[in-house]
Amino acid sequence: MFKSIIIFFVLICSISCNKKLSIDSFVKSHSFFFDTSFKKFTPFYGVILYNQQDNPKYTVKRWQGIPSIGIDNSGIMYAAWYTGGNGEGLGNYITVSVSEDSGKTWLNNKMIVALDDSNYYDTNRLYDPCFQNDQYGKLSLTFTRNWVSKNKDTIDKGSLWITSLYYNKSSGQLVATPPSNIALGVMMNKPIISSDSSSIYFPIARWYVDDSIKQRPFIYKAEIGNNGFTNLRKVGAIPLANKLRFVDEHMIVQLKDNSFYAMIRTANNGIYYCSSKDAIYWTDCKKFTALGATTSSRFHLRKLNSGRLLLIMNNSSTRTNLKAFLSDDNGLTWPYSLLIDGRANVSYPDMAEGNNGDMYIIYDFERYGTASINVLKVNEQDIINGFINHGSTIINKLR
Repeated sequence: MFKSIIIFFVLICSISCNKKLSIDSFVKSHSFFFDTSFKKFTPFYGVILYNQQDNPKYTVKRWQGIPSIGIDNSGIMYAAWYTGGNGEGLGNYITVSVSEDSGKTWLNNKMIVALDDSNYYDTNRLYDPCFQNDQYGKLSLTFTRNWVSKNKDTIDKGSLWITSLYYNKSSGQLVATPPSNIALGVMMNKPIISSDSSSIYFPIARWYVDDSIKQRPFIYKAEIGNNGFTNLRKVGAIPLANKLRFVDEHMIVQLKDNSFYAMIRTANNGIYYCSSKDAIYWTDCKKFTALGATTSSRFHLRKLNSGRLLLIMNNSSTRTNLKAFLSDDNGLTWPYSLLIDGRANVSYPDMAEGNNGDMYIIYDFERYGTASINVLKVNEQDIINGFINHGSTIINKLR
């Protein structure tokens, strides 16, 4: 089924571009891993649908949130979040929007990733989409699956899946490779490519496993080859005390001296941090207090192309006062700040940096009310100045 869908849309792209593009060459040139193949992994039990703008099954929603944003090597922008069902649980699916004009306007429901109704069970859902680029700027989307078969002989409490994306601007067609299972766990924050471009590090956590060793905020590593990444394996874990843990949402950066710095959400005590020389052995976690109050929510931590560190978080004990901060000294001090959104119920920022230094910050607002997905374009000078003269663009909202 997947192969038929992909072939159909690749043929459309080929006709519009007057170029011959086979499914095999598409998968090879756009796969995140050398060994990504729908023949080599457990069945996905899901569907990829395109252009669902008029399908009430995917346009009528009760809630939405937890977004991610990405930019491919041709400048096309993508936003993804999850929705479906009555909240974060049964029936969740991923929706993907596309922008051809640097985020000014968005084409919603260009792609839907959902579980097949024929395999429906009371814990089945897809959630936590996350965009990432390879060393050439090609874009992939990861997400997590919870799935139980009807007779309960297969129980998946969280597995990480990946699909590579290609958008043909001339035809307006979006194509995705068949999703492949790459690890057990959840990854809602972007991986990082090492400073020497030899490897990539993935912040993958295991949730809902009754084992304090298996259920941890892990660091995975893969080597970078000419066409993708290979040999994905665990190399370390963030040593946050179990009493502080809830749903691990960690993120790492590699600093100017090639050491690593990590932050992690706690259950009810804000953000903690730690460091490592090799991403294997980490110092004990300490509470992050350099900027005052933090809350139990996802944040975004990134080393920018300039070398500065960017931190986007709720600078409050609740999900309000969403701010962006810059550091020139590997996170020791954060002298520059910009208010992104001061309202209540703003959360879960993610960011994609363009080649010209523009940053596109995505976040959600009132998941069960207005339920808007917003994106704000800023640059480092805006944060240094502490001021911008424009607001965010609404990608999609329910009310």
